[in-house]
Amino acid sequence: MGTEDKSGAPHGEEVLPQGEETLTDEAEEIHPELGSASGGVGSDEVLRVVEKAMQDHLEWLQRFHRSLICKSTPPRDVASDQARFLCSFGAWVDLHRKDDLVQQPAFRTLISIHDEMHDDVAFLVTKAKQEKPITEEIYNLLSEKVVAFYSMGRRILAAFQSARSDLDPLTGLYNRQIMLAEITRERERSLRSNEPCCIVLADLDFFKKINDTYGHAAGDQVLQACAMQFLKSLRPYDMVFRYGGEEFLFCLPNADTKTAQLIMDRLRETIAGAPIKITGGGKDGNGFELPVTVSFGIAPINGDISLKENMEQADKALYMAKEQGRNKVSLWQEGAEEKTKKRSDDTPS
Repeated sequence: MGTEDKSGAPHGEEVLPQGEETLTDEAEEIHPELGSASGGVGSDEVLRVVEKAMQDHLEWLQRFHRSLICKSTPPRDVASDQARFLCSFGAWVDLHRKDDLVQQPAFRTLISIHDEMHDDVAFLVTKAKQEKPITEEIYNLLSEKVVAFYSMGRRILAAFQSARSDLDPLTGLYNRQIMLAEITRERERSLRSNEPCCIVLADLDFFKKINDTYGHAAGDQVLQACAMQFLKSLRPYDMVFRYGGEEFLFCLPNADTKTAQLIMDRLRETIAGAPIKITGGGKDGNGFELPVTVSFGIAPINGDISLKENMEQADKALYMAKEQGRNKVSLWQEGAEEKTKKRSDDTPS
């Protein structure tokens, strides 16, 4: 009997094809919020696809083992070297491979494990056809990948199931329920480290008029487009929440008021300079472009007042931006409450 290498295969024999390292990395973060706001894959779709993939591959492994044990002809989705594309998960991945959500490290790891798992099974089927021995060590390499596939799949499912209650279903942004906890944590970090931080309240200008004129479906498209632009334009560690209706709240860590004004003014110009394409409307039914602007009110985090008072300051600064003609960025200043009045619910936006 020949000596064996660490793979368990005798010298001179083939071993399982080795791809990139696929051990799951617990440091890989999963970001469900990258989905629906970008107009790409949404959380509900990911849940359906990953749940189905886990069930489908149990049945796929059963077909593989049946053919191996009974020495029967394996089906094409087991034996083919293109089998990774023949399952519904592989076909879905191929269609959405460039989507922001699918490009996340955790998802890329799941895809890599999936592809290697299919390649390994095809390799073992070929060895069985050639009546070559399959050692326990070689089989264990496949088993490790199967375990890794289901472990990563469960992690992704858990992250998306948890996010369902944290994300606004229309925009894909974090909702008001999680907002206070996140901003409180950032406020405490800012005060502890003596690093600046600003809160920004934003409101889409004349949004009620958009809904009244073009309908709520058009209004929803405007909200989605603005949310996508927010996510694309902000720094990686900035946070944005759907505060309610057409209002959004931003938290800008490590940003003093000057930096916050620069960030928000750049975002304001980007949105104002790119009319939003509304589908399913217009005279010919081919849609139309709708110019949209946003007003912003900024308030710096202040340890001498409560978070609620800080948010009220941002609200007053937003009111000043509206009073100055909209499509403005306004900074809260001491004594500003004497120059402004509280916005009433019937004030046009």
